[in-house]
Amino acid sequence: MAPRSTVPKPDPTPALDLAALDLASLDLAPGAEAGAAMQLLHPVSAEPLGITMTVIGQDAPTYRKNLRKLRDMLAKQGETEEDEDPDRREVMRLARLSACAVRGWAGVQWKGEALPCSFENAVTLFSALPWIAEQVGFFRDRRANFFKV
Repeated sequence: MAPRSTVPKPDPTPALDLAALDLASLDLAPGAEAGAAMQLLHPVSAEPLGITMTVIGQDAPTYRKNLRKLRDMLAKQGETEEDEDPDRREVMRLARLSACAVRGWAGVQWKGEALPCSFENAVTLFSALPWIAEQVGFFRDRRANFFKV
């Protein structure tokens, strides 16, 4: 039996110099506000569709402002949970939350015509094709998409 080594093995994880870390360097709001280009992917094959959406992140002040406007709009309309069936309500919730994060798009065709980017058109598109809202939501919530090193 070989003798055990008493020499400690080096830690493969480099140590962070936490004393030098300025937390202000981790402010994600500017990158989230600037937005990032998201390539829309086919829902089955994951092939790029040639459609680009400019998405703002969840830390963007504009996104939070859009959410407040959406809540106000829904409150004024008097929308209640009894207004729709639960499945439709969930699709609309996802569509609206994702629409709040879309600043623009290029290459979107809907029913044979170019579809201009607007909140209303995004809700229409995302509620008809929830997989798009899911891609936008995933992209919006992934902070790494907006972090500028």
